[in-house]
Amino acid sequence: MNNPWLKIPATDYEAHMPLPQVAQAQALNKLMASALAQYAPKSLAVIGCTTGNGFDRIDTSHTSRVVGVDINPAFLVILKAGFAHRISLLELIEADITAPDFEIEPVAMMFAGLVFDYVDVVSAMKNIVRCLSPGGIFLSVLQLPSAVSAPVTPTRYKSLELLAPIINLVPPFEFTDICASV
Repeated sequence: MNNPWLKIPATDYEAHMPLPQVAQAQALNKLMASALAQYAPKSLAVIGCTTGNGFDRIDTSHTSRVVGVDINPAFLVILKAGFAHRISLLELIEADITAPDFEIEPVAMMFAGLVFDYVDVVSAMKNIVRCLSPGGIFLSVLQLPSAVSAPVTPTRYKSLELLAPIINLVPPFEFTDICASV
């Protein structure tokens, strides 16, 4: 597979995301914390989990089963090292969420932060719907266009620029329509 996400070192990703001009790590962490506090799911899947941003916000007294899904195996190694001791039912899955065979045991809640700008939304949503428990909650964070920054903010971490050719910002109304149709 020639996916640019496989060429991004975890160290570059972790250093890029919290930079002041990017500030996506902080935003995703707060949004995940808010969702966990509001819904307190018994089981959770984090799609595009990377190295575990937000996993420190998981209250294992409420959420006992946690599934992290990412396409980059190096990200999952770091996540495991940081959280396997804290989350006893931690499942880490290296997968492409658009693959026809993508499937996980259903969960009560799924959180996908800044994922859908890099995948075929229809294929991914068809798979995600199959992986939600009845009455399950699906939350997604989409990136909106910016008047002051490119979709992939240029920083000293040049490997992230590999994403520029594949990023496709999904308008929220279009995303909502897709979600409603699958």
